[in-house]
Amino acid sequence: MYPSALYVSSDYQIMYPTSGVCAVLDVKRNTQNLFQRHDSQIGAVATSTSRQLVASGDSCSDFPTKIWIWDPQTCTEIASLSDSRLRGVSVLAFSPDEKKLACICSDENHRIFVWSTFDGSWSDAYLSAYSLGGHEQISFVQFTQTQLITGGRKNLNFWSFAPNLSLSKGVVSTQNRDDTLLCGAMMEGKLITGTSEGSFVVWNLTEKKIIRELKAHNRRVTTLCACPEGIISGCSDGSITIWSSDTFQKKRSFDVGTTSAIHSLDICLHSNGLSTMKILAVSDSNCFVVSCITGNVTSAAKIPTAGEVSSC
Repeated sequence: MYPSALYVSSDYQIMYPTSGVCAVLDVKRNTQNLFQRHDSQIGAVATSTSRQLVASGDSCSDFPTKIWIWDPQTCTEIASLSDSRLRGVSVLAFSPDEKKLACICSDENHRIFVWSTFDGSWSDAYLSAYSLGGHEQISFVQFTQTQLITGGRKNLNFWSFAPNLSLSKGVVSTQNRDDTLLCGAMMEGKLITGTSEGSFVVWNLTEKKIIRELKAHNRRVTTLCACPEGIISGCSDGSITIWSSDTFQKKRSFDVGTTSAIHSLDICLHSNGLSTMKILAVSDSNCFVVSCITGNVTSAAKIPTAGEVSSC
């Protein structure tokens, strides 16, 4: 489980799990708050589009697994989700409207759960969909208005919501059939996936087919983040690149001074919302802030180890 980058307004915070605690570090104020409701190691964390909600789930399947939804500003509980079939959480993702939460389990069947809320408060949370995900590992989840998309080793699957989760498999090309899809992001109605071989695979969501494949990095594409310019990719060699949305031309690349994989990206927009001002990138143990105006890269914080975490 890796640290996550989280922008709140124009300030940035770093959210990282350590053992059974989720810590939120305010870099500017050098303060830290802890969410401590988990009874086991944390297996996955997700943030909502507005950054007002966080979901975190237990990794352990030896006793009843729980998912908590909480406020990152105060680290207070909003809701808890559970089911007798829930076995170790490996992936979590909110829908864009923040009214659905998808969970992938780490068991051999990679069970898929979707919880929903009617009014967005999550006080009325209910399990709205469930299915077995298959034997292949699932690396990421993305939502569209009508379906859930899961991707992983040799597969991209589309799940419709009505009446329950109904599977339709994406058509994987022979060129990339042995690749693992490690991450995904939505851009202008298309799904962009990053592979273990350093490629981008672009998907038509209506036909569930690949419409383009291109080499992006020499090593694994570990994370993707949509932005006004197009898409930002993080690589296992520590590099960050901005790509145009129309032609996937490389617009700018940044060397943040680490050889560790970039695990998480988030962006801070200009006040007009039309361009990216800063990129927040998190590797294994460091957080970097990249200025898209000057190109300067600064080390914002070092991620504490488990023994260094303490409440304020």
